[in-house]
Amino acid sequence: MPTLTSLLRSRTGLASLALAGLLPFAAVPAEAQVAIEYPYCLMQGRHTGQSCTFMTLQQCQASISANSGFCDRNPRYIAPSRPVRGHR
Repeated sequence: MPTLTSLLRSRTGLASLALAGLLPFAAVPAEAQVAIEYPYCLMQGRHTGQSCTFMTLQQCQASISANSGFCDRNPRYIAPSRPVRGHR
C-alpha cells in the first residue's frame, strides 16, 4: 500500500488525493449549495463584479478602501418573511 509521501510525489497520486478530497462536496444536494444573499453589495466597478456579503449599509461602507467602489442594495436579496403571531 502506498504511503502518503509516495502519493504526494507522483502526479497520479496527487490527483487522486485531490479528487478524494472533493468527493464529499459532490454529494451535497443542490438546495444546500445555494449562496446566501445579504441585503447590501459592494460594487467594485463595471467589470470587476460585486460582493453581496453585508448585512448593513454601514458594514459595506466600512469595506470601501480608497474610493474603489460604492455600496448599494442587493437586487437579488429577498427579506425573510416574519412569522405570524397568534392571539393569546
